[in-house]
Amino acid sequence: MNKQEWYDEEKIVFEKFKNSLNKVNTAPEAQLLVREAPSVDSPGRKYYSNFGFFIQRFWVPDGASDDEKILYKNFIEKLDKTGQLKSGEGKIIINKLNNGM
Repeated sequence: MNKQEWYDEEKIVFEKFKNSLNKVNTAPEAQLLVREAPSVDSPGRKYYSNFGFFIQRFWVPDGASDDEKILYKNFIEKLDKTGQLKSGEGKIIINKLNNGM
């Protein structure tokens, strides 16, 4: 696969990842999404790897793009609004995400 094909495939995988993550409403669903990652060394795997790292401790991986951070923020907002996070935790995580963009 040449660089352009890799780039094109990565864009397709990101759109799939984004659409899937937007449908995730719980931490267990998030873990299932991470398991759907493309195989190692495949275009777009980084999106799933980065998100997997993020959901472990709510730390933003160094390689996450601003687009990914926006998705993480939306996910945290869902968890926070539905009481799946400790009181105040959502705000702290969102502040970290905002400061990293």
